[in-house]
Amino acid sequence: DVKAMSLLHFASVQTCIWIVVFFAFLADVKFGAVLLSSRPFVSSWADQWSLAHLYTIFLLWLQLTIAVMWITPLHLAHWLRIVLRTCCLVPLAPVTFAENIFADFLTSIGRPLKDLAYAGCYMGHWREMQVLEARSNCHASSGPAWLGLQLILVMPLCLRMAQCMRRIRDTGVWAPHALNCGKYATSLLVTALAATPLAALGLSRAQVQAVRIAGYVAATAYAAAWDIVRDFGLLDPDRRCLFPNGAYIVIAALDIALRSTWLLTYLPDC
Repeated sequence: DVKAMSLLHFASVQTCIWIVVFFAFLADVKFGAVLLSSRPFVSSWADQWSLAHLYTIFLLWLQLTIAVMWITPLHLAHWLRIVLRTCCLVPLAPVTFAENIFADFLTSIGRPLKDLAYAGCYMGHWREMQVLEARSNCHASSGPAWLGLQLILVMPLCLRMAQCMRRIRDTGVWAPHALNCGKYATSLLVTALAATPLAALGLSRAQVQAVRIAGYVAATAYAAAWDIVRDFGLLDPDRRCLFPNGAYIVIAALDIALRSTWLLTYLPDC
């Protein structure tokens, strides 16, 4: 069985591997200190690969090897079923606790998923751009790349909305699940407003910014209110307090601030 300490040890090993490989890559790019070459080409026989390709492939191979050694085939099959059910069968089957957590986890890593899309763009066009130019050059207002980025951003939110609607059907309880669904719907609204060319509808630049800011503030307020009222239960008069009241005020303030930064992920050009 997976235990908290074993999972912590696994995460620690993976983090250490990433740190070592990443700093080796930086040392090579800056000084040619590891592979004794800071050239963009790895070698004459592999001139289609850059140092970024080489280190990425090596890092993925090393981390996947560690994962295979740590995860038993039984556990792997179990998690694959969770992934498939979460991504493909959400409306068709009851939502389990593991599937709920997995979909919630996906909504929390929107930024890494978006950075992964930009990294893939750089890997395919590394000859024509510098590393620091990848985000601006890969961001496009139309085309398959733009569509793929939007799908990466909204897929976890759509999964959670589908799970909430399935919970309404299974439990017959409407209010909490519908309100939770609304939280993800307002986050989708932020992406929709940022991606839609509102100026083409006749709005001025100031009006476009005002509409987008209003959507952003509404989504932030909705999510923060859900956290404070529903998840934390801070307004429940019968709640049991483990810490002084001042600690909960600080937690609520931090939650609002962090919710604000979390929603930045769902702006396509951030």
